[in-house]
Amino acid sequence: MKVAVLELHYHEEFLNTIIDLFDDVDVYTTHKIYARLPETSKNKGVFYFCIKNKYRFLKTLQQLSSQYDVLFVNTIQPSMIDLPLYTNFKPKCKSVLTLHNLNAWNNNKFVYDKQFLRSVDSFIASRYSKKILNNFNIINVVYEPMICVAEKYFKKPIINIPYALSRSQVQPIENNILDLVIPGTVDEKRRDYNPVIHAYGKLCKKYDNISLVLLGKLKDYKYLNSCEHIKTFDEFVSLQTYNHYLEQSDVVICPSQKTTESVNMVVEMYGSTKSSNVHEAFIRQKPLLVPNYINTPKNFQSSTKKYSKNYESIYIILKEFLDNPDELNIIKNNAVINSNYYSKQKVYKQFKHSLFVDGENELL
Repeated sequence: MKVAVLELHYHEEFLNTIIDLFDDVDVYTTHKIYARLPETSKNKGVFYFCIKNKYRFLKTLQQLSSQYDVLFVNTIQPSMIDLPLYTNFKPKCKSVLTLHNLNAWNNNKFVYDKQFLRSVDSFIASRYSKKILNNFNIINVVYEPMICVAEKYFKKPIINIPYALSRSQVQPIENNILDLVIPGTVDEKRRDYNPVIHAYGKLCKKYDNISLVLLGKLKDYKYLNSCEHIKTFDEFVSLQTYNHYLEQSDVVICPSQKTTESVNMVVEMYGSTKSSNVHEAFIRQKPLLVPNYINTPKNFQSSTKKYSKNYESIYIILKEFLDNPDELNIIKNNAVINSNYYSKQKVYKQFKHSLFVDGENELL
């Protein structure tokens, strides 16, 4: 299968997933995104770079698209900065558009903002988005629970290629410490740290074998008032450091807010219309701790613990892990087994099955 993929924005991890998933892939991207890819992806794909003129770049890709079986378009921002470029972009092969914010692509309302021009941009963009969706055959969502919403919104085949694939893990060093990690930039708009840090502070007074790492650049400092024993970073966290702390962790905590705002000011629901970063637990074979309002894939329920907004429920879960290591080990083993659902072989098999009608050679 000859595949092409277009990524002109910032989802380099998902771009890496597409490159890893297929044997024969051409990549249309920018030098900036290319620089952030791992060497394995740089050495595998054939790269074509957009230098300045995006419109010409897209026109060239459209002309070349007939040589491909499938074209993946990974990111189109639902704003008037991006959408007009794709109005007449009509690939000459089967095409898959990945949507990261479902409400933004199904917006029919005028969203008021103090900066009135933003409201106008959002409203006009919502009209453009409907036309652009018609240019693609298939819609991909990167998070399985988004499928049911996408099926309600869009009259197209919906598939699920996850944001990242499971990977082989370095065996954590046995230190009898419950190592907790919250991945991602420390940003209150995205994540609610208060109940987690409150529970952690209470546990630190009783246990000395627990640690917490906020694995991202610190944007907000007020959370640290309740507890001193937290590892933080004032600068951007390198990929090597990021991988190290996740590999050595026992539990990944993703305290996502309930909602966020997309680029066109439309409200998105984490876990339903937008993915959070819970995939960091799934692909790294780690137990996951999340708020109970976040939808999680059914195949990962046995390695996921959910908590309510109050800190007490987090305290009880973590205390149980500290007092009963055997229970933690059971969930850890479940996480290893469940990560197979995000393996390259299984994801590719599911994609190929969904792409072809009744498993035959006729493309959707």
